[in-house]
Amino acid sequence: MTRNQVLITIIFFCLQCLVFFSVFRSSLFNVEGLGLIVGSFPNFIGGVVVCLSISIFEGRVSYSIFYGVLGGVLYEILQLLITSRTFDYFDILASVLAGVVVFLFGIVFDKTFPS
Repeated sequence: MTRNQVLITIIFFCLQCLVFFSVFRSSLFNVEGLGLIVGSFPNFIGGVVVCLSISIFEGRVSYSIFYGVLGGVLYEILQLLITSRTFDYFDILASVLAGVVVFLFGIVFDKTFPS
């Protein structure tokens, strides 16, 4: 597989996880201790997908992290201005955590699949 094929496969897997998660999200909120994870998981997966999607065009996974995290944080801050949305610090934390995970993934991936 080529570098971009691997990235696209990972992106589709993340999107499938997000769809699966959204189907069961309401029932998972009732499980004690999962509320924080359930509430912030879409931001985490969104950050991973955005970072990896940008890296297809940038050429290196590590360069895309700034844009992915910045987008997630800006989106969360904009929710302060949108009346039908709610701001959550844990969503910002999930976006930053996604950047850390993609950074660690990128260290290995960029060495395995040089651009």
